[in-house]
Amino acid sequence: SNSSTQYSHSDFVNPELVVTSRHISGVWIGDHGANRVMHFTSAGMRWSTDGFTEVNDLVINDDGSLCWVADAPADKVYILNGRSGEVISSMSGFGSPFYLAYNRANHTVLVSGSTGLLSTISESGELLSSVLNPDRTGKISLAY
Repeated sequence: SNSSTQYSHSDFVNPELVVTSRHISGVWIGDHGANRVMHFTSAGMRWSTDGFTEVNDLVINDDGSLCWVADAPADKVYILNGRSGEVISSMSGFGSPFYLAYNRANHTVLVSGSTGLLSTISESGELLSSVLNPDRTGKISLAY
């Protein structure tokens, strides 16, 4: 049987990005218009975090404990506590990070910058590798 849940909130402006965790119920929503990230469960909104220049993409790890947010105009990737919304850290130097992908195979995050920089960071935010290819910018896709 198919089931669906609809979330609405007065804070929504343009909630385009929606991600889920494999093991935790609820959704994390990136609102491109309000430049905020919100977490909802069946009980309603649990938390909301703003202060981003622009929410371009977000990913969550499997247990919902960490959430990464790409903010291209600020050239930053933020790491949020996925359960409270608290900003744990932010990093820069990703060439205007626009797309993110969580790699379940090795628990890393891939960051694609609009300048062609593709970086891999650990869950804690340590830069593991970077490669520049200005002709190959775009969305990241991983197969499992």
